Amino acid sequence: MRKVEIQEALYVRDDIKYEMILAKKVVSNFWCVAIEVKEKLYKGVIMVVYHSPSSSHGDFMRFLEDIVEQLIIKGDCIIIGDFNIDIMIDSFYTRKLQTVMSSLGMKQYVNSPTRITKDSKTMIDLLFANHKVQVQVMHEPKITDHEWLKIVLNEDKAVNKYREFNTRNYSEINVDEFIRLIENKIEQD
Repeated sequence: MRKVEIQEALYVRDDIKYEMILAKKVVSNFWCVAIEVKEKLYKGVIMVVYHSPSSSHGDFMRFLEDIVEQLIIKGDCIIIGDFNIDIMIDSFYTRKLQTVMSSLGMKQYVNSPTRITKDSKTMIDLLFANHKVQVQVMHEPKITDHEWLKIVLNEDKAVNKYREFNTRNYSEINVDEFIRLIENKIEQD
């Protein structure tokens, strides 16, 4: 079996209308994937971002600022991901992240720890948006070693098909089967 390396992932349901507008990676240090959603429920950009804890916070901040500056021009914008900058701690990079995003009209909406271990609690999984969104930190079922974020978009406009809510417990996932499914999907495309 050949090895499949998954570096960027953004899962979009088949019935959602969208256009891929950005996929950028700087080595394995940080990456992002952005789509423009074209639905009645939500029209705007959604970007998923990852920042490795071993990479430079300064380089990541410049990378993020450049990209977000381009995306906000399109209108509503949500940036979600693992920033690996703990905003529960008052530090230079916490303040810098908040200042940069605020200067771009982006507000951070996560309000409780997103990675909880036996010895620590951190808020490193964040959601920034230039419009009001409702975010819930979900603790169950466990998907990874991080809590996960549930976003409610325009709930008053939602129809039943958008209220479906599915999750999987990561401890029950068969990794070999997951890789096989990804390989099959890659071969089909």
